[in-house]
Amino acid sequence: MLSWAEGAETGAFEEVYVAPLGNAIADLGEWPIEAFDSYPDVPADFQNAERAAWTSLAAQPIGTRRVPDSLRSARAIRGHCYLVRSRATTGVEQLVVFRFAEADEAGHFLQWHLLDRWTPR
Repeated sequence: MLSWAEGAETGAFEEVYVAPLGNAIADLGEWPIEAFDSYPDVPADFQNAERAAWTSLAAQPIGTRRVPDSLRSARAIRGHCYLVRSRATTGVEQLVVFRFAEADEAGHFLQWHLLDRWTPR
């Protein structure tokens, strides 16, 4: 869930939160959305922390394993990209990257790209 922080500087989200089982989010830093067109390959310019988050979320289905606390929430920052791994109650998992592009009086603009989807067997 993305929630807007009351009284915060324009464009700042209070937090992004996902449930402790089967869902995860990682702040990948400031990137253009096109940087992720190489999926499933790790973007070449990633540093160690970004590479570790990418590998953890993109490598295998999460299923019912517990997600580390470090991948359960992230502060939303304009210009940053986020990798989200989500598991629905049906067992379907999706890997999505989105970029918080802009915010104005009309709302918030997110660029996103569905990278992968897994269905239960």
